[in-house]
Amino acid sequence: MKRILVLFAAVCMILCSCGKESVPAAQTEEKDGITEQTEQTEQPNTTEETKKPLKREEAGHQKTVVIDPGHGYGDVGCGGPESKIGYYEYFYTTDMAKALKSSLESRGYIVYLTHDGESFPSLSKIKSLADEWGVEYDETKDTWAENNIFSPYERVIYINCLDAMYGVDFSISIHVNANAESDTLSGFDLDYCKENEWSSESFEIVKKIRSMIYNEYPGRNLYLYADSWDDSFVVTKYNSMPSALFETGYSTCDADAALITDPVWRNTLMDNLAEAVAGALEE
Repeated sequence: MKRILVLFAAVCMILCSCGKESVPAAQTEEKDGITEQTEQTEQPNTTEETKKPLKREEAGHQKTVVIDPGHGYGDVGCGGPESKIGYYEYFYTTDMAKALKSSLESRGYIVYLTHDGESFPSLSKIKSLADEWGVEYDETKDTWAENNIFSPYERVIYINCLDAMYGVDFSISIHVNANAESDTLSGFDLDYCKENEWSSESFEIVKKIRSMIYNEYPGRNLYLYADSWDDSFVVTKYNSMPSALFETGYSTCDADAALITDPVWRNTLMDNLAEAVAGALEE
């Protein structure tokens, strides 16, 4: 009798389990600072070890670059409809940043943009990421915090959050220059901060980039500026990695304006810049 009862109970358990579906566990993934939810068949390993990115000095780290398209979102930059370049600066910087991203990715780099010209991370999102990843955010340095503008300081904090999450080797901000006092000043500008923690590394990278770009454009001015702390651009000053700012030409110069408005020239320039950045980071 006992054997019959045991057998009956076992059959009931099997029949009950057959009607149940297996529900996959939920996992959250970070993509460009935005949390998305996906499904998976196994419970993820959420130990501290798996959350840490492979840093620059660690074996297996894949070279990673952040590109900041200068200006945008209420901060239009130089130029404009009545200028020699026909559009505001942010139109060109976004276009060139996307081209640079594609060129670097084709060379095996992981690349993030601070924005894509259509949206940007909100200040509340940046603060949340900074808190989560231990990145310093100082409200006294964010002079545009209340204006719903993706300010230079917010950009650099977002870049530092990407560094904390993914391990960034280099960040570069793309711009178009202008000079109200001269319509003949032309050429490229490369800027870095000479008085922050990463000044030595930034200088070595920028020096190599300058040399390689000059080889591609031997007759063109290419100015290299080692900016003091007070004179540095915000996006090269507060970074947690080597960084630089690249001015692609002067919107106030006829010759430069003709180049800047030429999409073929812009794409070629960004491909040459990608080659220079890759060469500098691999040496």
